[in-house]
Amino acid sequence: MTTALELLGILKANDIDVHLVGDDLRVEGEPGALTPELVAALRKHKRELVSYFSTRSGPAGLSAEWRLVSRWAWTGIKLEAERVGDEKRAAFAREVLDTIPY
Repeated sequence: MTTALELLGILKANDIDVHLVGDDLRVEGEPGALTPELVAALRKHKRELVSYFSTRSGPAGLSAEWRLVSRWAWTGIKLEAERVGDEKRAAFAREVLDTIPY
């Protein structure tokens, strides 16, 4: 049986992003990455995940909304760097993204 935190690790390993928007989970990833098994696990652990994201504090007390905005901005930087082939900047953006909690 998978716990909610183990599920988050599996999703991250599959480049699937999960974050809280209001009281709902938002899941984003490549088409086909979210298997029916992962969908079932998300449904099973939804309450626990919503509670986890709601109570988790971000860097310097950032609200969930600001963490989300930060993730969007750095994801855009990463994608643009990858598009133009700037691996150094893309790697830096990935490092920054790893420090911003969901």
